[in-house]
Amino acid sequence: MERLRKVIRGLLCAALLAAGAGACLWLVETAPAPDKGEVRRAIPVVQVEKVRPKEFAAPILGHGTLRPEKQVRVVPNVNGRLIYAHEDLAEGKLIKKGELLFEIDPTVYQAQVDTAEANTRRLRASIARQKEELIATQARLEVARDMLEIAERERDASELLEDGTLSGVRVNADRQSYLRLKGEVVELESKERMIPLTLDELKAQLDAASAALRQATFDLENTKIVCPFDARVESATAFASQYVTAFVAIATLTDVSSFEISAVVDPRELRWVHDGVASAVRGESAENEAPEVVVRWSLYGRQFSCRGRVTRFERLDEATRTARIVVQIRDVVLGLDCDEADEMPPISIGTFCQAEIPARRVPGALTVPRHAIHEDAWVYVYEDDPASPEAGVGRLGRRRVTLLRTSGDDVLVGYEGIEGHGAWETELAAGDRIITSPLPRPVPGMPVRLSPESLAALKADAESGEGGVRVALGVR
Repeated sequence: MERLRKVIRGLLCAALLAAGAGACLWLVETAPAPDKGEVRRAIPVVQVEKVRPKEFAAPILGHGTLRPEKQVRVVPNVNGRLIYAHEDLAEGKLIKKGELLFEIDPTVYQAQVDTAEANTRRLRASIARQKEELIATQARLEVARDMLEIAERERDASELLEDGTLSGVRVNADRQSYLRLKGEVVELESKERMIPLTLDELKAQLDAASAALRQATFDLENTKIVCPFDARVESATAFASQYVTAFVAIATLTDVSSFEISAVVDPRELRWVHDGVASAVRGESAENEAPEVVVRWSLYGRQFSCRGRVTRFERLDEATRTARIVVQIRDVVLGLDCDEADEMPPISIGTFCQAEIPARRVPGALTVPRHAIHEDAWVYVYEDDPASPEAGVGRLGRRRVTLLRTSGDDVLVGYEGIEGHGAWETELAAGDRIITSPLPRPVPGMPVRLSPESLAALKADAESGEGGVRVALGVR
């Protein structure tokens, strides 16, 4: 009995499975057939820009911080107490050339000058007295020699007559007179020889006194410190009534008539530098003959600019692999190019500036937008497809380009006379239509469709007679 139940149960399961399979087969066989249609692939729409030769003269951009061309530390040469300090001795203040900065108490140094002058006058008087004494000594010596000569003749005569004509007393008196006069002559001759030595000694003392006078005068003059140029105060550490020590800096001044910028540029850009700038760097032209450089900076949320000139090539930086060109700007504090001259803020050391260095003009230059360059080596172009049944539908092409210069969004890839500078690597030519819109998964040869704007622009070119429009408009 139990066995019969199992058999019946198995037969029922098999019947159910067979019924389900039959129902599925019926549904498949009786399903409606799908509509048959042509599969169309979407053609990407692109924006194009026609390559037109033009003159390219974008400046070479360099960046750097402003630094003083001339900066001095004010150092007193004498010690003393300050009795005066300029009222504008504060950081950022401007002081004109020749104005008195500091004055040290001159009392001691004036006394030294007076003493040195007195010593000089005394020594000059002593020299004059010695000269007069020399003249008098020489005159007395001449008289003494004459008297000695007379006494010598009298002595000789007395000795010849000593046989009894003259007494011995007379002879001795003549001899004593002769010896006395001879002694006077010897003494005067010695004095005549000594006076020049005394004069030399006095002259040496006078030289020393004159040097002391010059030193005292120099110290007295150094009690007043004047501004050496039109200056901006960078720091000041001394004020009135303060005691200052010689050779210790008390202020720092910057010459506002001239500043420098060590502009950092790409060494590859030096190839394009203006010939006048290159001559100035090599020292082959006068400073005022170099072309002007525009220097720009921002301050207080405003833009300012001034003009300068390249003076020299400073160095190549080994760490950053960049070149440094020095740009000099003059009278920048008084010559800022801004809208409101009355509110011109003074430029300060350390201001970050941009220098626009003139570059030589490139004729017949081919430039492309930076965003149209792929992998730094390729641009995609729109190529005509004569077999296309639609107007404005062509094929995707690819051109190799050489990146020569970049200025903003423009990249120079070729120019007239480029032979010998990588021209074989630039396949782009004038008249090519560069694709400037994004392309998802671009494949050379794939169909592309011109946007309405690009199609209208090409049509306008055709009407103006630039050529190359027949196929672009799909005319076969």
